Amino acid sequence: MQKVDIIIPIYNGYEELIKCMESVTKHTDLELHRVILVNDHSSDERILPLLKKYQSDAIILIDSQKNEGFSASVNKGIQYSNRDVLLLNSDTVVTAGWVGKIVRCAYSREEIATVTPLSNAATLCSVPEMCVDNTLPKGCTVDEMAALVERCSMRRYPEITVAVGFCMYIKRKAIEKTGLFDAKTFERGYGEENDFCNRAGQLGFVHVMCDDTYIYHSGTASFIKEEKKALIEAHSKILQERYPVQVKQNDAYCLENPDQDIRDNIKIYLPFQNGRQNLLYVVHLDFREESENHHGGTQYHVKDLVHGLRKEYNVFVAARDAKELAVTAYTDETEQQFRFAIGSRGAFERYTDQGLKKIWQNILNGLEIDLVHIHHTSGLSLDIFYEAHRLHIPIMLTLHDYYFICPNLKLMCKNENFCGNHSKKDAGECKKCLKQSLGIAEQTDYLEEWQRQNKNVLSFCENLIFPSRAAKDIFCMHYPNLAKKCMVIPHGMEMEKHERETIENVRFSANMHTMVDYVFNHEQLKNMIIGWGYIKAIPSSQTEIYLKITSRSGTKIIQKADKLQRWDLKESLGEDYLLSGFKAYVSEDVWTGLGEIKIEILIKYNGIFYSDGETRKAAVPMKKQKKERLRVAFVGGLSPEKGSRTACELITRTKEKDICWYIIGGIGDEVLAGLNQDNLVQVGSYERSRLAMLLEQNKIDIICILPNWAETFCYTLSEAVLCRIPVITTELGALGERMKKLQCGWMVSAENAVSQVLEILEQILENPRILQEKREAIEIGKLRTTEEMVQEYHRLYGQKDTKDIVREPFSGRFLFQAFLRGTKGHGIAGQEKETIERMEHQLEDLQNQLHFIQSSRSYRLSKKLSGIWHRLRGRNT
Repeated sequence: MQKVDIIIPIYNGYEELIKCMESVTKHTDLELHRVILVNDHSSDERILPLLKKYQSDAIILIDSQKNEGFSASVNKGIQYSNRDVLLLNSDTVVTAGWVGKIVRCAYSREEIATVTPLSNAATLCSVPEMCVDNTLPKGCTVDEMAALVERCSMRRYPEITVAVGFCMYIKRKAIEKTGLFDAKTFERGYGEENDFCNRAGQLGFVHVMCDDTYIYHSGTASFIKEEKKALIEAHSKILQERYPVQVKQNDAYCLENPDQDIRDNIKIYLPFQNGRQNLLYVVHLDFREESENHHGGTQYHVKDLVHGLRKEYNVFVAARDAKELAVTAYTDETEQQFRFAIGSRGAFERYTDQGLKKIWQNILNGLEIDLVHIHHTSGLSLDIFYEAHRLHIPIMLTLHDYYFICPNLKLMCKNENFCGNHSKKDAGECKKCLKQSLGIAEQTDYLEEWQRQNKNVLSFCENLIFPSRAAKDIFCMHYPNLAKKCMVIPHGMEMEKHERETIENVRFSANMHTMVDYVFNHEQLKNMIIGWGYIKAIPSSQTEIYLKITSRSGTKIIQKADKLQRWDLKESLGEDYLLSGFKAYVSEDVWTGLGEIKIEILIKYNGIFYSDGETRKAAVPMKKQKKERLRVAFVGGLSPEKGSRTACELITRTKEKDICWYIIGGIGDEVLAGLNQDNLVQVGSYERSRLAMLLEQNKIDIICILPNWAETFCYTLSEAVLCRIPVITTELGALGERMKKLQCGWMVSAENAVSQVLEILEQILENPRILQEKREAIEIGKLRTTEEMVQEYHRLYGQKDTKDIVREPFSGRFLFQAFLRGTKGHGIAGQEKETIERMEHQLEDLQNQLHFIQSSRSYRLSKKLSGIWHRLRGRNT
C-alpha cells in the first residue's frame, strides 16, 4: 500500500487537538504511515507538552519558533516529507480505514492530484447539506456516521472544482509539478488550497471527492470569526484576479450542485440511525392505497403491526405491486419507498429467482435488517428465506392461509368442499384438483415438490405463527414435525372511527378539475356516486376527496369518498393521478323527497379544502321499495369459496320476504354481481375506517359470514362484534372456534347453510326479540385489542438473538436507483420535482406575458423599426 505522511498544522485548539490525535492514533496504521505535527508557535502553553507526549518514530514533531501561518506550516510538513501527503486540520476526528480508502480513491485515476473526503463541515464536500456546517444526526456518533457513509456509498469519486483543506490528500507528483502552497500570499490560511488546486488544474490535474469516507470537522479552532471573515473576503479577491475562469467554474459547481445524489443517497439512511432495530415484513400485497389489490385481511394485519410498532422499530414492508417489489420504510416520523423491477408474475410460482435473490441481498445488507417476519411469499419466490437464513437473521412466519400446504391456498377441492381436515389424500384426486383449479399437468408430482420446498424453508423459521388454534391444528396435521415451532397469536382489532367532517372555509382553486361520472339509485348500484377529482401538480395519493351533498329535502351532508384507481387518468396525466377516482355510497335519506340533489366535489390537501366552484345537479328517479323488517348484510369480499353462491341462493329465495340484503364489499362472482332484485343493495368496496358508519347508515341487523373454507381468523367477525351486530357463520375453522368463545350469533353447517340460515331468519321475523337478545349478549371485551396484539409481538421480537447476524457488502447504487424509482413525487426527489414544477408554472406565466406583448401593435411596430435600423446600419457599415 502507498505510504503516506499525515501533516497536521497546529495553532492552539487544545481540546480539539486531543480528540484529533486520539482518533488519528486509533485509526491509522503507524507502522506504514507517519504523522508530521507542525506546531505554529501556539500561544496555549499546553499544546507543546501534549505534542511531545505523542512524539515517536512514527509521529514527528516540528516546533516552529515563531508564528508563520497555516500555509507555511503546511509547506514545512510537505518539505519534510518525500511521500504523498494528507493535510489534516487539528479540529477533525478521523474514522476507521480513512487513509486506505482515500488512497484507493486517489489512485483510481492517473490524473487525480487531490482527494477530499466527506464531512459535516467541508463546503463542497459537506453532507447531508452542501456548503453548510451540518450537525450529526440525533443519536448518531462520528463513527456511526462514517460507517453509514462507507456502507451506502456509490463510490463514484466525482470530480470537484477544488479540494477542501480540512482533510486534503495530495499526490507527490502533483506537488512536484505544481509547487508548494503560496505561503506569502495566504499566510494565515483560507484560499491557499484553492490556489494550489487551480494551479494544478491548469497543469492537467483533477480533484475528486472521496464519497465513501467521512471525517468529522468541528470548525475553526484557530481563528476568531471576525478574522476568518476578513481573510476569506481578502483572499477571494486574490483568487478571482488570478483564476477568473476557474472561479466561475467553482461558482457554477456550487450553484448546480451536480453531486447532490451523493447527499440524497446518504439522506435515505439517516432516519434509521436512531438506535432501533430494523424489522422487515414480507407480504404478497401491500396495504398502501396506491398499491394493487391493497384490501385484504393479511394487509390489514400488517398495517396494524406497522402503525403499532413504528415507534419501537424501523419497519420495512416489502410487497409485490404489479411488476415491482415495493419496499416502504416506516420510522416514527418518516416514510420513504424503494421500488425494484421484478417483472410480471408468472403463471406458476417460482421457488428461486435470481433477480429477487439479488434484491433481497441488497435489502437485508443495505438496510441492516435485524429480523425478518414473513406474512406471505406468493409471487415472490422463497429466496427471502434462504438469504435471511444464510446471514443468520432470525426469521418468523405468520400463516394467514394454507399456501405453504398447497398452492390452492384455501384448500378447496374441485367439488368446492374444504379438504384441509384430511392429512392423507388420494394423490390422483389432488392432481385432478390442481389441474382443474390451476392448470397443473397431472403428469408432474407438483404437490409433493411444493411441500418439500416449503417444508425446507419453514425449518429455517424460529416461529410459525397462526391467528387461531384451528388454523394451527390443520397445519400441524400436514407438517407434524414442525409442531414445536407453532404458536397462536390472535389478531387484534379496534373499529376505526370515521368522524364526520365539518367544513367552514373552502378555497377556490383554478388548478382543480372534477367530474361526476355516474349517479346510481336503481338496479344493483343503489345510492352510489362515482367520479374523479384532482388538483394539478399535487399527487392524488396526498389528497382526500369529499362530497358536499344537498339532499332533495334540503339537508346538507359532508361525505368522505373512497379512493379509486383511475388508469385512464394515469395514462393521460401521469402516475401522480392514479388515485384521482372516487366512489361514495350515500345513505338512503339523501334520496328521499322530490326534486334534484346537488353535488359539490371538495379536495382536502394539507388540511385545507379546495373547490372548483362547480355544483352538479342529479335528477334521479325514486324507485319505490317495500318496507323491510330485517336488513341482512354480507361484509367483505365475496367469492365462491367465501360463500358467494350461498349468498346468491339466499337472496333469490327471499325475494318475496320482508328481508333486504346488502353486499358491503367487492364481488368476485359473476352470477352474484349480475343479480338484480329490489331487495338487494350492492354497496361495493369500502375503507375499513368507514365500515361502522356504513353499517349504521344502512341499519344492518345481521351479518352473514358463510365461507366454504376454514378461514384462519376472519376480521369481519371482529368488526361485527365491535358494532354489536349478531352474526350467522359456518362452523368451519377459526369461525367455529371464535363463535364458541364469543357467543355473538348463530352457527350453521357449510353443507346446509342455506336452509339453516333461512330457518334462523324466519324465527327472527316471527319473534324480533330473539335478535335483540343476541345483540345484548355480545361482549366486546372478549376481543383482543390491537395494542395487546402489538405488545405480544414486541415481546416476541425482543427474544430474538441478533448477535450472529452477518453483514455483507451491497450495492449502494442499486438501492439508490430503487429509491429514485420509489420516490414518485415524494421525499427528497419530490421536493426537487415540486420546485421544478413551480418554476415551470412561473415560466409558463412569463411566456404568456411575452406572447401578449409580442402580439401587441406597439411591439410589432418596434420590431419593424428595429429591423429598419439594422438594415440602415448594415448599409452604412
